[in-house]
Amino acid sequence: MHEHDDDEMFDLEESYKPFKLTRNEALYLDDTCTLMVDPHPMDDHDRGRHGGQPMGMRPPVFSAGVMVPYDLLEKIGYAVLYTTDETNDGEDVEIQVSISDLLLFREVAQSFVKIGEEQVGFNLKRKVAEALHKEFYDNRKSDQIADRLLQQVEIE
Repeated sequence: MHEHDDDEMFDLEESYKPFKLTRNEALYLDDTCTLMVDPHPMDDHDRGRHGGQPMGMRPPVFSAGVMVPYDLLEKIGYAVLYTTDETNDGEDVEIQVSISDLLLFREVAQSFVKIGEEQVGFNLKRKVAEALHKEFYDNRKSDQIADRLLQQVEIE
């Protein structure tokens, strides 16, 4: 959807954005992410066993939705601790996430997931989409409004 110049490098780690999480969202992300580990131990005997693919710490089942790097697990862990700390009085947490982090969140957020009455999956989908695509969406919306206004102008 986004167009990038050939000269422009699209770096998924280049910039960070603030991203707010509720307690349930932080817990859901923690439940659905597993640590990505390098299957290549130091000895050559095991190198080919997994075909060079990264592995997760948990077996690939529904509960472990996506493998993520340790730095993202650290952010999620902080969010869990912050939002479950009674001294923070149920306050949401703000973490700094990269585009890559947001894409990983997108992979685990399932719109039908509810925790209690909170639509955790839908809310995460919406927040991720806004963080990734709001500028494009707003520009498109502005273009559509401008097009409608121009259609109403009579040109002689």
